[in-house]
Amino acid sequence: GKNVYPEELEHEISIRLPYVKENVVYMAEFENACGKLQEGICAGVVVEEEMLANLEKIKEDFRALNRELPNHKKIAYILIQTQENEKTSSKKIKRTTIMDRHNTKTGLMI
Repeated sequence: GKNVYPEELEHEISIRLPYVKENVVYMAEFENACGKLQEGICAGVVVEEEMLANLEKIKEDFRALNRELPNHKKIAYILIQTQENEKTSSKKIKRTTIMDRHNTKTGLMI
């Protein structure tokens, strides 16, 4: 297996998708199109409110990002959040918070 550094993907998302206010990349299980659980790279994102009505654009933007990434770094699942993540005193996102919020059915398959 090749290493995937979440910070690298988080940086790419924040540069290429200006409507994403926060993002956290992590490995987790999600339900695929066949209804089976599979593990892959997930992105928990907080987007600007007007983007919540345009989920297809979000999916297409992530697909465009994936086309430029090596296979082992492709994002497979997006969990769109409406509220910002809990942060530490140094303003870093608490990764455990996003893992607690992860849901295998309500995100978007990429």
